[in-house]
Amino acid sequence: MEYFQHGHQDRPMPRTNKPWKQIQETLEAHKGEEELSPEAEIAQVEEMMVMSYLACPKEKTLRQREKYFRNVWFRGLRQLLQEAKEVDFV
Repeated sequence: MEYFQHGHQDRPMPRTNKPWKQIQETLEAHKGEEELSPEAEIAQVEEMMVMSYLACPKEKTLRQREKYFRNVWFRGLRQLLQEAKEVDFV
């Protein structure tokens, strides 16, 4: 089990890997449902991850980051809190 830092707290976030067959079985079991269950929604996202549907082409992503977000910097909560201590306005 892996743990990730989340926000300003360290808290366990278990990471699991399901076998492809289990993902397919879950999708098949919920096929045709009028309203998707949470299990079916999770299986859909897992399917997209396995099939790399959520992946972005690296070169294109880097070009767009340089073109559209050149001057954009993202701060984490710790950095924001530190800056708030140092200046009056963040």
